[in-house]
Amino acid sequence: LSDEELDVLSSHLTYPLFLTGRAGSGKSTMLQYLFSEYVIRYVASKIETPPLYLSWSEFLVAKAKDVATTLLEKNPAYTKVLDNYGIVYGRDVKPILPSLFKSFAELVKDCIRKRNPGVLSKRFAAGKYISFPLFKVMWNERFGQDHEAATKYGPELSWHIIRSYIKGWDCAKLLQPTDFNKIGKSYQDVSEEEYKLVYNKVWKDWYSKIGNDRRWDDLDLVRYCLQPDDGSDSCITEGTYSAIFCDESQDFTRVETELILKLSIFTQRKLNVDDVSRLPIVFAGDEAQTLNPTGFSWDSLRSYFTDRLNTMLQLKDRGASLSAPPTWTLKQNYRSLPPIV
Repeated sequence: LSDEELDVLSSHLTYPLFLTGRAGSGKSTMLQYLFSEYVIRYVASKIETPPLYLSWSEFLVAKAKDVATTLLEKNPAYTKVLDNYGIVYGRDVKPILPSLFKSFAELVKDCIRKRNPGVLSKRFAAGKYISFPLFKVMWNERFGQDHEAATKYGPELSWHIIRSYIKGWDCAKLLQPTDFNKIGKSYQDVSEEEYKLVYNKVWKDWYSKIGNDRRWDDLDLVRYCLQPDDGSDSCITEGTYSAIFCDESQDFTRVETELILKLSIFTQRKLNVDDVSRLPIVFAGDEAQTLNPTGFSWDSLRSYFTDRLNTMLQLKDRGASLSAPPTWTLKQNYRSLPPIV
């Protein structure tokens, strides 16, 4: 570990924690080390509610699982703590460790599968899934010959507005142009004109209708999980996890963040402000890296996270208020290009 990473691990960290840094700064490594520490607490305390390590990327989830396995099985700093608690890795940790790591899509599908068996195959068939690369192909087939579309609302901008705002802003409704005007300039990273163009020409006239062919994207899955449109109950089992560590947080929209918060056991309890300062939720990410064009910003995530916690925990009703958690920034970069290595 670098000196900077050691400083993070040895500091008196408070939660919730926002951890950011450019590619190669070690933020994912820090998250994996911190999560491994929490796994020890979970096993030692013998509580029923497990922690969760979460990322959009299946590759990063697998990598994090490998790192945690190595730390807990072979790293002296961790094996010594296990010994002090009388925990045997092979008996107490190894059998449960794989279940503590999930990709976000896997998590959402598991929630739906447990509550509404059969819905995934009927409503969300794998062959009907629309990823961002496929969306670009479909957009070009529809608008590729339209010069105005290419210059004013290309596929990247269209996907960003649909994902971040129209479908990703509020799980209770789709964000109309009039709603977009009310969310505040600090949350708008596109103009009102761009929003109206995408909403009317891309969303209303085209993309909203492809669901008739049972096509779906990630936010359709998440929105169904939170508020099924077929009359069934929510697929969320609230309070499922005792701690949630999110890597690549720049890929989560507000609606997806809402789902994450609902899964925390602590958002189902009546906590005071001092208790919230120890709420084990960690977001790590980088605004410059994203699998989807989401318009992510740390300030927006922190603000939304804080507002939702104040509401969920009913702090304002009790005359209290939670301030936005600070962000810990890793400034050094230790990733080298292959020719240098």
